[in-house]
Amino acid sequence: RVIDGFYLAPLLWFQRAEQTPPLQMQSSEVAAWRWVPLSTLTPSSVKYAVPLQITRELACKVFGFPSTVLPASLRDVHMPCIDLEAQTSESTSHEEQRFRL
Repeated sequence: RVIDGFYLAPLLWFQRAEQTPPLQMQSSEVAAWRWVPLSTLTPSSVKYAVPLQITRELACKVFGFPSTVLPASLRDVHMPCIDLEAQTSESTSHEEQRFRL
């Protein structure tokens, strides 16, 4: 879900059991969830589709480069991501939402 001014670092759990144990998600702790096969998390699944939303001034402070080294516009810089597609309606809490890792 996208909420202006709110940023989230998702958690990723790796399940090694063949069957998923019964889960009781608590909405106060988990807003949304999605199960994907391990094969989703491969280098070939990585896309550079998330634009880096950072100003030149902030990039200078964060990365420590002088502003003369950085391009005037960082609009063409994209971060890596993996889209986590729901395999079935039972594998996600929000089928219509895009999940990106």
